[in-house]
Amino acid sequence: MGRPSSIEREDEEIREEIAKARAHGMTIDEILALLREGYGKDFSRSAMGRHCQKLDKLGQKARRSRMVAEALARQMGDASAPGGNRTNCYASRSTMR
Repeated sequence: MGRPSSIEREDEEIREEIAKARAHGMTIDEILALLREGYGKDFSRSAMGRHCQKLDKLGQKARRSRMVAEALARQMGDASAPGGNRTNCYASRSTMR
């Protein structure tokens, strides 16, 4: 496995700020400007692009997992029934891989 990117080596606060900005639809250039102005951090555009791609992929996997879990819950009935939560956990795990 390669070494962590310049963004992955930053504090959790910076990475969370990037994730929030991306979730609100900010572009790579807007995020770079935000970090430059607010935190005095200067990352390369390509590093930010790679990081945003990873965030986007994780978001897609999470949405897909939620959809599968919801579909299974509908098919199996009440998720509060014994074992319902366990089924949702297994479904979520299998789609995240």
